[in-house]
Amino acid sequence: MQQALAEALKRNESLAGELRVTRAERDLLKEKLSKFTRQLFAASSEAAVLQKDMFFNEAEDLGAQAEPATEESSDNDDSD
Repeated sequence: MQQALAEALKRNESLAGELRVTRAERDLLKEKLSKFTRQLFAASSEAAVLQKDMFFNEAEDLGAQAEPATEESSDNDDSD
């Protein structure tokens, strides 16, 4: 009976050690996943640099072609 108890305690210690290792591996994988998620969904500076000039050039071109608004004169003045 004491031998069975000793074997059970030894098995328990072994499983507790495996559990600690498994938890440590899980935590490391969670950190890697978080890092890759941030990297995947982070703003891409390369795309912003390539597209930034395109939008400003288009606005400048449209602004150069536009005519300034003229003030309309009204014939119905309230002059009494």
